Amino acid sequence: MRTKKHSLFLLALFLFVGFSLFSVDTVSASVEDSPKADISELASEEKTTPDETSKESVSETQTPAENLNEETITTEETNLNNTLSDSDKDINTNPENTEPVIDGDIDNSPEYLADTAPENSEDNAPENSEDNAPENLEDNAPENFMGIFAAQKDLQQQSIEEGVNIIDGIPYLYDKNGGLVINAWYTTTSGSTSYGDKNGITRINQIWQISGGNYVFGADGYLVKDDWIETDDGKKAYGNPKTGEAYTKGAFTVKNGIRYVFDQNGYLLKDDWLYEEGYGWTYAGPQDGAAYIRGVFTVKDGERYAFDDCGYLAENRWIYQPGSGYAFGKPKAPGSKRGGAVYRGGAFMASDGIRYVFDADGYRADGKWVYEEGRGWAYGNPYTGAAFRQGAFTTHEGIRYVFDADGYRADGKWVYEPGYGYAYGNPYTGAAFRQGVFTTHEGIRYVFDNYGYRAYGKWVYEPGYGWAYGNPNTGAAFRQGVFTTHEGIRYVFDNYGYRAVGAWVYEPKHGWAYGNPYTGAAYVKGAFSMPDGFRYAFDNYGYLAENRWIYEPGYGYAFGRPRAPGSERGGAVYRGGAFTVNNGVRYVFNEYGYRSYGWQYEPGYGWAFGDPNGVAKRNTIYTINGTKYVFGNEGYLTTGWVKDSVSGRWVYGLPGRTTAKIHELGKAAQNEGVVVDGEMRAFDYRGYYVSRYWGGKNGTLRMNGSSSFMFIDKANQTIWVVSGGSVVGAAPIVTGDVLRRMQTPSGNYRVLSKSMWQTLTGPGYSSPVKYWMGFTNVGHGVHDSSYWRAQYGGQLYYNSGSHGCVNVPRSAVDKFWPYVYVGMPIFIR
Repeated sequence: MRTKKHSLFLLALFLFVGFSLFSVDTVSASVEDSPKADISELASEEKTTPDETSKESVSETQTPAENLNEETITTEETNLNNTLSDSDKDINTNPENTEPVIDGDIDNSPEYLADTAPENSEDNAPENSEDNAPENLEDNAPENFMGIFAAQKDLQQQSIEEGVNIIDGIPYLYDKNGGLVINAWYTTTSGSTSYGDKNGITRINQIWQISGGNYVFGADGYLVKDDWIETDDGKKAYGNPKTGEAYTKGAFTVKNGIRYVFDQNGYLLKDDWLYEEGYGWTYAGPQDGAAYIRGVFTVKDGERYAFDDCGYLAENRWIYQPGSGYAFGKPKAPGSKRGGAVYRGGAFMASDGIRYVFDADGYRADGKWVYEEGRGWAYGNPYTGAAFRQGAFTTHEGIRYVFDADGYRADGKWVYEPGYGYAYGNPYTGAAFRQGVFTTHEGIRYVFDNYGYRAYGKWVYEPGYGWAYGNPNTGAAFRQGVFTTHEGIRYVFDNYGYRAVGAWVYEPKHGWAYGNPYTGAAYVKGAFSMPDGFRYAFDNYGYLAENRWIYEPGYGYAFGRPRAPGSERGGAVYRGGAFTVNNGVRYVFNEYGYRSYGWQYEPGYGWAFGDPNGVAKRNTIYTINGTKYVFGNEGYLTTGWVKDSVSGRWVYGLPGRTTAKIHELGKAAQNEGVVVDGEMRAFDYRGYYVSRYWGGKNGTLRMNGSSSFMFIDKANQTIWVVSGGSVVGAAPIVTGDVLRRMQTPSGNYRVLSKSMWQTLTGPGYSSPVKYWMGFTNVGHGVHDSSYWRAQYGGQLYYNSGSHGCVNVPRSAVDKFWPYVYVGMPIFIR
């Protein structure tokens, strides 16, 4: 019965093919050149059994890596037998997928196979029973052959090229002779490889399981090697550079040098864990699916894990990430799914039994500080990352800190280190008290050596403070007195415990130093010029000091500016002028950016002056080298009126030349009258404006109608002598003693007498004077007093005043004596 039906079917097929071939205008007579050869010749040839065809196909075309460039010619006869006898023959089960997979064909075939591929049902399964075989032939064989002959018929209507041809939207695979490639690999003469299923159809942009291997096919239907594909649903896969098989269930490096994680089906995994047998856990990044490699990374559960060079979880072992350092993955805890989480933010014991310091990100803190809540600060050895323990150690800032036995900073504690002695941690910073005198929590000042250990019977010199000496029995500082040291010499120590040498040095807790500009060493501890022309401040770590002070021994203080909006960086130092820093105080900085004591010129602004602390003089009158100057609100010499912030009195800056070498502008008006807005104004020897009692218009001083007069200001202890409306003399004075009730009388007087070389006498005194100008009939007068008085002005008249006369420095009288005449008005206020 089977043979009969088979013969009838072949007869029908013969008639159909014959009809089709004779309807074509031009027919190739060679089977080798075209798959459209005369089907009668094919029918008459000896048929190859399905088993033989299957063996030949498996042996010759099982993997694309072998003999892919050899010619693969599949005759219509073989195609026919394969279609009739081998349909749905090799069904395998993918252990990773519960769906059945057909060798050379997969169930998730594209929709364009629906009309050509036989249904995978029990009716068409290749069983050897008589009941099933006939149904299989009758129901399915014609369908397959209709698809094949449709493709063959299209050969007559269009030019078929070797390789993948898209016909009616279906990718057929043809060999170089124009024959469909059936259940076989085929490599074109140009080197492209593809696979034809039982219908001669290949796959586009998907993974196809063939002979147990998952192969990647691209948009052109060819095997993809060393490149990506993306499926219609957006999944990505990558073809092995040698075989074209999909990378599956693990981390693999592709041609861009990046390792990616692929799931068990060969598709790119994102933001999830994957366990690879024999290697361990790996994690796919959330953005591109790249494996986390050689470092510490945060996964979706918020925990940070350590991954090795190949992208696998480092459980109970170290990893190294260039640029970040070492990290240690914890061992897997009993009952947990995985280990590998890093130690973070403290000092922890690793597998070698050593306590290491790890930062908040999980990296070994080589030369770094780490704070652990409840324990305090720990510091990693700059070379090993091991915690500094039980002693005083130098960190990368160049500062020595004291650490306890567990490796945490000993803030405000004593620590004893065998062989070295006692060290003490600063209560606020934990820094070792070193090279100087310091007060501990007991309220006692101790002397510590350069290494931070208590100095018994030793000298210690602290730059900026001087020499200190530790008591031989206790190490406490000798202070505020004279003490004998072990040399047998007695030294004087100030209240702070330093030998008094009359010098001061500021010791920073966090300061600056200057790196060598000739060696290219990192810029640390100082202000340095950069290629952009700016000078920047760097802290002890070598990082830019933005909006904060730094101190460089030998140079002083510099301030790094805050970062300006939109700028790349801050930290450029203030230079060559007066600037306000973050505490609201205005300081003077020299041209190198260091806080300046003295004059500093800034082009466009003028001269500023810094006090011993570098603070700019502002809104004040200030004496520098015997000359008084007036400084405005910005800290620069100014002309015009300024209200002195110290005394509350008005002062006046005179105009003058100002250059980079001359600062005449801003000198204070003192002991003179100055025309301001057309009116004469008077200023005393201190530079204060005092002409509230008198003044003048158009440059002429007048008082009570007189343009020549003496004016004695008792409140300000100043005398003025005006002749012809101009000041001819002004000086500080001392008037009558207030406590002894000998005050100089106030009022309007005139010079009654003028003489030289007189001797003033009275109860208990006899005083010679060079100049005498009497103004009352009871002995009051204006005279010099240089024989017995050296100081004038201020508050001397309260308890060290005269007997009622006006005492004037002789040098001042020398100047105005020629202008005084008998009858000159004297106004005393």
